[in-house]
Amino acid sequence: EEDSNKPEEKKNMDSTDQEKADQKKAGERLVKDEEREKGEVAGDAYIRYAKAGGICLALLCICIQGIGRSFEITATFWLAIWSEDMLSAAQSGNPFTKDETSRYAGIYALFGVLGVFGLGFRGIFLATHRLHASKKIHDGITDAILRAPVAFFDVTPIGRVLNRFAADMDKLDLELTQTISQGISTTFNVLGAIGAIIVSTKGTFLIPLVPLGYMYYLVQKWFRKTSTELQRVTSVANSPIFADFSQTLSGTSTIRAYGVQTGFFEKCKQSFDNMNASYMLVQLVNYWLSLRLDVMGGLIAAFVGAVALGTLDSGLIPAGYLGLALSYSIEMTTYLKFGVQMLARMEADMSSVERILYYTDNIEPEAPDRIPDQDPAEGEWPSKGEIQLAHASMRYRDGPLVLKDLSFTVKPGEKVGVCGRTGSG
Repeated sequence: EEDSNKPEEKKNMDSTDQEKADQKKAGERLVKDEEREKGEVAGDAYIRYAKAGGICLALLCICIQGIGRSFEITATFWLAIWSEDMLSAAQSGNPFTKDETSRYAGIYALFGVLGVFGLGFRGIFLATHRLHASKKIHDGITDAILRAPVAFFDVTPIGRVLNRFAADMDKLDLELTQTISQGISTTFNVLGAIGAIIVSTKGTFLIPLVPLGYMYYLVQKWFRKTSTELQRVTSVANSPIFADFSQTLSGTSTIRAYGVQTGFFEKCKQSFDNMNASYMLVQLVNYWLSLRLDVMGGLIAAFVGAVALGTLDSGLIPAGYLGLALSYSIEMTTYLKFGVQMLARMEADMSSVERILYYTDNIEPEAPDRIPDQDPAEGEWPSKGEIQLAHASMRYRDGPLVLKDLSFTVKPGEKVGVCGRTGSG
């Protein structure tokens, strides 16, 4: 009978050993790799950021920027009309009177003042939106971290959490709004310049606009995708720097006691090298973009120059309008280059919003601080300090049970001491 029980006992021992081996293997991979999104930043991140600061304020910023830019362009066209009318009046022997000059100057000044007011109101609305959005998003991630279970901190280095509150929140507080402001401004500058060139050249600019627009779309698409991914890599590369620094500060005495300063120093240097390598790639991508947009800007200026020479004798396009077209064609190079960079930078900075919202949405919180349905009814509160614990079993994460079917009662006035090995909690 004893011999027949031995295979059963051996099988149970093998099963237990296998279970322990599986748990040990799982424990070796306690800290997870930091999450990183791929592809374009989800549109939900833009919508939630706009809603966090106020959707009405966001729409007002866009509308006021467009109105202000239209006043600026109208002022330049009014200046061209003014110069043409003044030249015609002088050639006909009836030069402008003081009142006529004042009227033209007053209308030009009015357009300029309205453009300045547009810029001023846009700045006020953007600052208000930034304040509200940063506060709401910061409150959201703070609440998520404070209510996160202990299991979250077991698998997440503190450097990743600090990276969200330091580098990512810094982008929201300081850089993102400025990038959005410049991106919106440059977008309207590009649209305004294209519209001004079309009007100035009497529609002939529409001929090269389609192929140039398609080329521009391809270039900015390649650039934005690459720039966004590199910015994500840079954000992830920042986390080890924060983690190494915080661990070194908290364990300085232990590091010195074991004499492993060199190892920690080399690890910190490696983290900085990885971050700098990703940052250098971001700069090289910007140089790649600048070269191609310079070529496109040169093509636009060459076309406007060809139109000017081709219509010189026919007088199809007034000289003042040709001057405006040449002026805006030269500026288009700067507008295109800066516009794509700002749009790509805005998308890259929005990846910080994406990273913060990931923690806000995906960290499973602990139980609520108070569950009203579980409160004792009025008049049924305990009248004595007695605690009863019945059949309690607990474990660390997915490991084996460390407390198994524990039951005890602590009577009023008793003193209880809990004994366990170091680190048992």
